[in-house]
Amino acid sequence: MPTTPTAITPTVLAFCKQVSQHDPLYVSVEPMNGAKHGECYSNVHRKIQSDGGTILHGWCIWEESTFFIEAEHHAIWVSPEGEKVDVTWQNTGERRILFLPDPEKVWNRILIPNRRHALTDDPRLQEFLALADELDEFRLKGVQPDGRYFVPIEERMRIELTQLRLQMEMGMPLPQAVQEMLGIPHTTRNERRKLRKKSRRDRRGWTK
Repeated sequence: MPTTPTAITPTVLAFCKQVSQHDPLYVSVEPMNGAKHGECYSNVHRKIQSDGGTILHGWCIWEESTFFIEAEHHAIWVSPEGEKVDVTWQNTGERRILFLPDPEKVWNRILIPNRRHALTDDPRLQEFLALADELDEFRLKGVQPDGRYFVPIEERMRIELTQLRLQMEMGMPLPQAVQEMLGIPHTTRNERRKLRKKSRRDRRGWTK
C-alpha cells in the first residue's frame, strides 16, 4: 500500500513538477470529528463552517517503495491563521502527508484521475499502472449526478484480480484487506518503511 514519501527526493520533486507548478510540503493529519475517509472536500467544507478558514485543493503524493509514485487529488483546510491541516483521516495511518498545492485544479463533483509514474521499466509494473488508468476511465464514464461513480462489477473484478496477480509476481506489498483475507500478518507503517529501504538496497544490488 502506497505511503507518504519519507523525503522530497529529486525523483519525487520531478514528478511533482509534472503535476503542479507549486512546491510540495508536509502537512499534519488532524482528522476533525466526524471526518469520513475519502470525502476530503466535504470534510473541509464542514470544517470551514465550524471554524472558518478556507479550502486548498491539491494532491496527496504517495510512494510505493521502488515501484511507483502517485498523485491523488485532495483538499486540505487552511485555518484563519494560515496553518495548513489535513482534516481527513487516512486509512494508511499517516500522521502527515506530502501535499502538493494546485489551487487551479478545483474539484467540481467530477472524478479527477490519479497521476502515476513508474520507477522501473518492469513490463509487469507498466501493465499494473495501465490497469489503474483503465479503472479510472470506467469511473469517469460511470459518474452519477451526486458525484459518485459506477463501475461494472465484471470489469472491476477483471482489473483488480489482474493487478493482484501482478503485485504478487513483483513482490509489491498487497492491500491490507487482501493480507487479512490471505492470513498474512499485518505490517506496521515503520515495518513497511524498513521493507522499502531493504527493497531499495536489494534493487541497487540487482542493477549493478
